[in-house]
Amino acid sequence: MLTSISSFVYCFQDDSKQPSSNENIAVTSLETLKGQIIFEIQFSLIGIGSNIDHSLEVVFENGKGEKIGGTGQMKMADFQFDRNIPNPYSSVSICIRFKGITTEKGIYMTKIVMDRQLIGAYPVYMKDEQEKENEIINHGPNIIEVECVGYTKKR
Repeated sequence: MLTSISSFVYCFQDDSKQPSSNENIAVTSLETLKGQIIFEIQFSLIGIGSNIDHSLEVVFENGKGEKIGGTGQMKMADFQFDRNIPNPYSSVSICIRFKGITTEKGIYMTKIVMDRQLIGAYPVYMKDEQEKENEIINHGPNIIEVECVGYTKKR
C-alpha cells in the first residue's frame, strides 16, 4: 500500500487569545490581517509502514504557483509514531503552523510531497480585510451532539 493522506484541514489560529487556550477552528477560507496571516494545517498520513527512510515536504503556494512558504525536506525518522503497527494501519498525524506569510486575496494551495512525489494538494480561499468587515454574521463551527446508547447483538 502506498502512503496516502487520510485527512487534511486548514485551521485559523486566533493569536488574540491566551497562549494556553490554543483553540483552532477548521475553515474553508482564511483571513489576512494587514497582509500577514497565521494559520495551521493538520493532516494524517496512513500506510507509512515501519520504513522511516521517507522524506516529507509541505509547500504553500500563491495563485501563480510560486512557493511562498513551506517546511523544506523533513525526515520521517524525526516524527513520533508507532512503528510496530503493520500497513495499511500505520499512520502519523502532523500539525504545521505557518506564521508571517504575506498574502492577498485569492486562491492558495498547500501541497504535500513525500519522497519527492506529490501525494496531496489542497486549495484555500484567502479573504482580504474588506471581505472580513463586510461579513454580517460571525459564525463558529457547527456542533452536533450524539448520544450513544449500548448496542446488544441478538443471538
